[in-house]
Amino acid sequence: MDSLDSARYLPRHPSHEGDRHAVLCPAQPQHPKFSDADFAPLLPPESERRKALYVQGAVRQIWNRGDIPGSGMMFEAADEKEVRGHLATLPLIEAGMMDITAIVPLNPYPGFGPKR
Repeated sequence: MDSLDSARYLPRHPSHEGDRHAVLCPAQPQHPKFSDADFAPLLPPESERRKALYVQGAVRQIWNRGDIPGSGMMFEAADEKEVRGHLATLPLIEAGMMDITAIVPLNPYPGFGPKR
């Protein structure tokens, strides 16, 4: 995977502050390796940590997946290293119970911008 600081993936866009860019991170729990009972004690601290990342402005959106168990988090970050640093603070990631399936840099959709 190319790093997120690659200019071809992350053009500057007026909706981003400075050098911050949108990054999507889908995640999946490690089932059946872990049971619901294994997950239960980590869900409250996971929720609190995600809220803290949202309040800090690192996470812009969090969604539950509709196709399989898991979630998707939309980060705003300068680079992949910053995103990985935030992800490493999540209790389910720390415990090895959640996998990040991708770190996807997003580009603005040009159809909403001015015509050139």
